[in-house]
Amino acid sequence: MLLVLTKKNIWILLPILIVLMIVVAVAVYISTVLGRETIYDGIFIENVNVSGLSAEQAKTAVEKKLTRDLENVNIELFYGDLRQKIDLKSLSYVFETDEAVKKAFSIGRKGNVFTRIKEITRIRKNNVNIDVAGGFDRKKLRALLEDIKKKIDASSQNASISFENGKLSIKKETIGRSLDVDTNQKLIEDYILKRISGVIKLRVDEKIPKIRYENIKDIKDVIASFSTVFSRNQPDRCHNIELACKKINGTILPVGEVFSMDKALGPRTVENGFREAPVILQNKLIPGTGGGVCQVTTTLYGAVLRTNLDVVERKHHSMPLGYVEPGQDATISEGYIDFKFKNSRDYPICINAFVEGNRLEIRIYGKKNPDDHVVKIKSEVIEEIFPETEEYIIDNSVPYGEVIYEREAKLGLKVIVYREIYNKQGKLLDVEKISEDVYMPIRAKIKVNENYYDNLINTNKKLGEVFNE
Repeated sequence: MLLVLTKKNIWILLPILIVLMIVVAVAVYISTVLGRETIYDGIFIENVNVSGLSAEQAKTAVEKKLTRDLENVNIELFYGDLRQKIDLKSLSYVFETDEAVKKAFSIGRKGNVFTRIKEITRIRKNNVNIDVAGGFDRKKLRALLEDIKKKIDASSQNASISFENGKLSIKKETIGRSLDVDTNQKLIEDYILKRISGVIKLRVDEKIPKIRYENIKDIKDVIASFSTVFSRNQPDRCHNIELACKKINGTILPVGEVFSMDKALGPRTVENGFREAPVILQNKLIPGTGGGVCQVTTTLYGAVLRTNLDVVERKHHSMPLGYVEPGQDATISEGYIDFKFKNSRDYPICINAFVEGNRLEIRIYGKKNPDDHVVKIKSEVIEEIFPETEEYIIDNSVPYGEVIYEREAKLGLKVIVYREIYNKQGKLLDVEKISEDVYMPIRAKIKVNENYYDNLINTNKKLGEVFNE
């Protein structure tokens, strides 16, 4: 049956034809758009328009731009006078361009037909910019910072006092510095990864020393001194005295702090510079490394008593000494007996210890107060303690009738030490009891022949009987 086209039929078929044409056009459009082998419109990578470009073309265009941008990145590190530029190429900086291009190409290619068309349309209207991630060799950055650290780091040093020819001089402190590599690496990485130019001040920790010039600049007055004498006939003992003086000379004691003689001297060993010389042990002199340091300790104690400082720890010797009055001595034994005192004044003090000839002197420097008084130290023996009878040692090598004293007898003493306070006009203001010490008596030790000893015993026995009668 033939369809005769009449005017009436044409009007009936026209809408159908139009619909078919639209469908065909849409199908062609969709096929063309969805079958596109280039990046869709409205897509940028690092602000480079890659619309309509193939993946390879997009990569070339973006890398060209990134290379140019990289050359324009200027990062400079500084601290004080130090300046250090960072060349990103030297850190093996690389771009992850392939990933960015892959992401750009994938836009509008996921989901069903309608989802894709919707995404493509949206991107064309609103545009999208994809950032390219970067990477670099972090080990190279750390090595750079470690090298900078060597240039910046410095140990802190306290302000110090030295003495030369009796003249005091003060050296200013050194502020310590320590570059924190980890903190700075994190700070710099942010600039590098974002390729941001900038001047970065390195983070450096400052170590402020404990003793600063401003705190000790007014130390100039001798507030007390004390001296003792010693024999130059014992070279090793003289050496130990001089060494001990050097170890405490120039010591600065801030307000409220405690000085330890044992700590200041360090180990009394040959490795630490000390020599063997006589020391007092159990009421007798025996060889010992560091012999002589007790005289330095005693001399320091004498100076401390005259500054009215607080004595924290002090012990007297087992017997009185020849170079200082009883009760005014101080002994020391490594790790066992110490001499400690506290700076109870309102300003730092400094110890000056030195030897001139056979005289050992210790001065304590500080800042005099207007109300400082004259201090005098006095010892008072309140009791003498007699030793027991002699101790005999049988030694037949000793000729009959002779005696050899291995140890002389010594009186024991009970001593009280006072501190007298006078004003500048010489008027006694106060008397303070400092210490009360007991030195036990020392029994004589005598070597005799056995026969002579028996004779002595019998004679003493007969004398005793007569006396009792």
